[in-house]
Amino acid sequence: MKEAILKMDHLQVQREGRQVLQIDHFQLKRGELLAIVGSNGAGKSTFLQTVNGLQKFSGKISLFGETMQDDNRTRLRRRMSMVFQETILQSGSVAETIGIGLTFREMKKIEILEKVEKVSTVLRCNHLLKRQSNTLSGGEKQRIGIARALITKPELLLLDEPFAALDLRIRREMITKIRAIAQKEAMSVILVTHDFAEALAFADRAIVIEQGKIVQDASPQYIMYHPVNEVLARLVGIENILSCQLQIQENTYAVQLQNGAVLPYKNLSKEAVSKCCIPADICIFANEIEKQKHGDWFPFVATCNEIRPSKNGYELTIDWQKQQLKLYFSRQKKECFAVNQEIEFALNLAELHLI
Repeated sequence: MKEAILKMDHLQVQREGRQVLQIDHFQLKRGELLAIVGSNGAGKSTFLQTVNGLQKFSGKISLFGETMQDDNRTRLRRRMSMVFQETILQSGSVAETIGIGLTFREMKKIEILEKVEKVSTVLRCNHLLKRQSNTLSGGEKQRIGIARALITKPELLLLDEPFAALDLRIRREMITKIRAIAQKEAMSVILVTHDFAEALAFADRAIVIEQGKIVQDASPQYIMYHPVNEVLARLVGIENILSCQLQIQENTYAVQLQNGAVLPYKNLSKEAVSKCCIPADICIFANEIEKQKHGDWFPFVATCNEIRPSKNGYELTIDWQKQQLKLYFSRQKKECFAVNQEIEFALNLAELHLI
């Protein structure tokens, strides 16, 4: 079992008399890739800054088996690297900027240059090495900031929305490369992001912070389909969040939507619910039910109001008894639907989620 390199117990951070972070218990294992998601102002960046010794706190933080205190804070920080939302680079060449952490460690210049060349090649920014840091664009600065953080091979890498200024192609490439490097080096990484797609692509585990508290801790895939509340459901991008009422009769449950439809429900974990989450990718056409090996299918008829191309196929807006839903279907299903057409669909009841 891998050791925990970061532990928090009864941690509190206050700012101007207001509590901005309250973590009862948390731990991160060596080599673990974690994403922190949440709304703006939830406390995500404060979490990273506290781990990095940049915030005063009460409670206990253990890093690499040591309790963080004033007398060891600087030494512990040398075993970490952090990339901030706004990358600040010192004056000088890009090569000098990337290698500055090794310079502070008094490594020989020839070794520094070799490592700078290596990391910049991996991150595809070696063409910038002779440029002056103050001439770089926002996206270039972020890539150099990431290279500067990785070159020291930290045991814990802290990333505070490091891809915000990068275009989509480079963003995906950087996520893939950092994940590969972290896995190779058994490096623990905490990524703060407002883009849940980044959490899905990068992390094995995610925590959700709201109002300074951890409200959910699970794999990104689980959180995507089982968000703990409506705020998170919208954050992860669930397309259909419908008002509903729970019907209970002799230990059987059903969900009644505002349009009057009643859906059987088996996975009830709480009885105080007000919303039914229907992801856009859990429906099929009713004539396909017999081909399905898994699922509990509920057939219904709806009218297709709109068809829009999407990245992986088509987005349908349908009218189901005056209830609008958005559904996704692959390009291969294009012949199965048309605007103003009445269509028989089937909904996978096992994939419904109540909040």
